[in-house]
Amino acid sequence: MVLNIVLYSLWACSGEEQSKQFTQWAAIRTQHEEAQLHIEQGDFTAIQILRNLHQENPNSRAILESLLLAELQSNPIDRSEGYQRVQAYMSRHKGDVAIRLVQAKYHLSHGQIESAKSDIQVLLFNQAFHPWVLAQDIFLLQYQDDLKEILPFSRMQVLKMELPQRLLVGETVDFRVELLHLKTCTPSMPSVPLSVSLEPNKLQLYQEIVDDIVSKMTVVLSLTPNSEGLQTSLPIRFHCGKASVGMELSSFSVISLDQQNFVTGGSLSFPSLATLQTQTATTGVPWQQYQNGIPIAEGYWDYQP
Repeated sequence: MVLNIVLYSLWACSGEEQSKQFTQWAAIRTQHEEAQLHIEQGDFTAIQILRNLHQENPNSRAILESLLLAELQSNPIDRSEGYQRVQAYMSRHKGDVAIRLVQAKYHLSHGQIESAKSDIQVLLFNQAFHPWVLAQDIFLLQYQDDLKEILPFSRMQVLKMELPQRLLVGETVDFRVELLHLKTCTPSMPSVPLSVSLEPNKLQLYQEIVDDIVSKMTVVLSLTPNSEGLQTSLPIRFHCGKASVGMELSSFSVISLDQQNFVTGGSLSFPSLATLQTQTATTGVPWQQYQNGIPIAEGYWDYQP
């Protein structure tokens, strides 16, 4: 009987203690969320609330990260204090990848470009963050001129672009382009004017899933030259959603064996997959779409020279 009374008393105290801790945690969470809301609205006086919370809860990663990011956005005095705080923390926790990224941002804000690059390269080497995800970070975008060598800010990369330098009238050739791009968009190439006539007769799109963020697309556009002449090099721009990247197509020549008169002038382009999928024409340039080598769609492209 006495033992039961003691056990009940211990259980009751434990329950009361748990309830007290729960109430304290709820209050801390409320203060944290309210401070973040004020900062999002541009009221950086709420930084002091985060500092108080951090002092009372030094082991909370969430509060520390919120405080550092708030100080980073604030005035030079707050930013300087945050810079010292993040460096002190990283000296003791070198494996904390989230705070290392915050430290890289502090380095950038203080003009320490090489130190920021070093931090980001450590993150990339350890695959802590996807490079294409970092390239979309709003803060890092401000420093893309300094970081463009290590992050793909264009959000699209041209791996290969091929067209034979010597073409024969009437003979079919392939214009091949290989692109890495965000999965959330499909590449296209707006029309560029040519001094020679290249008639498209087939379009093939090969898609490969690289990972959850990036896809690879290979475009093979089969062309038949209809006029002889020299096409000088010309700039080409590829688009993928709001992203775009420019390249230069090398000069090429078209020759004729029978010296007949042919149509002169033309254009070169390929549409986005989204555009192709909305076209219902039964005549035009046939196109096919492949995903990981398997044909999944086809149709006709209303090509307009």
